[in-house]
Amino acid sequence: MRTHNHPRGAAAAGLWVLAMARLVAGCRESKPSVAVEDKPERVQATPTWSVDIPAHFTRSDNGDSWQAFDDHRVVYVSSLRVGEGNGPATEAADIDAIGARVLGEDPADPRLEQSSGPVQGKAVVRSKDRGVELKGYMVAEGRIAVCVIDVDDRRFEPWAMGVWRSLRTSSGTP
Repeated sequence: MRTHNHPRGAAAAGLWVLAMARLVAGCRESKPSVAVEDKPERVQATPTWSVDIPAHFTRSDNGDSWQAFDDHRVVYVSSLRVGEGNGPATEAADIDAIGARVLGEDPADPRLEQSSGPVQGKAVVRSKDRGVELKGYMVAEGRIAVCVIDVDDRRFEPWAMGVWRSLRTSSGTP
């Protein structure tokens, strides 16, 4: 696997993940075309979370985080265990409450919610000068996956939401 740190988003995404972690123990000039041929494949982003991304994306495993990207889209995922040492895992609802506070409450930001069995998550989509940025997370008992998706064209917004919704724990649960 070729290691490559994408210049966009990594620093901001990393700071956002750091903020989450502390509270709980983130272009080219050409116009992109929304590719119909984006055939997703399930990939293991972290030891405990997987995600669907287009097969042609370049991937980078940075040890404690993971990125995948093409010329117009960047997906960043990081995860951690939440709990006291080797003690019991923190309940998903408690992790979710902290994550929701970190995302903030700006009425101008569309808020997404996902819940499926023991896994739940929230995300916000924010407009930028060029494109949009989705910041979100998914939680399960004792685990959180933080996801930042940066795209340089608003036409990729539904795609970004779908990628975030595709986050699954290693057990296959969304």
